[in-house]
Amino acid sequence: NALAQQGKLDQAIAYYSEALEIKPKYAKAHNNLGVAWARLGELDQAIAHFSEALRLRPGFLQARNNLALALEEASKLDDSSRPLPKP
Repeated sequence: NALAQQGKLDQAIAYYSEALEIKPKYAKAHNNLGVAWARLGELDQAIAHFSEALRLRPGFLQARNNLALALEEASKLDDSSRPLPKP
């Protein structure tokens, strides 16, 4: 978490991934990894980890909120890449 707070997201991702290799059902690590991916703009990766955190711990409100924010942001990106309708 300290690495992520310092903006060293690549290093934080490596450590979160290592933690998940040791303990794959660690919902908090999935959430933290999702946050790091989201901060890098990798929303598909973020959404996958937030979703996994919720699958493992359905009542995990922080992961639910993070998932909603990532889905909203991904939706905005999808909308901006669509061509404008013809008049």
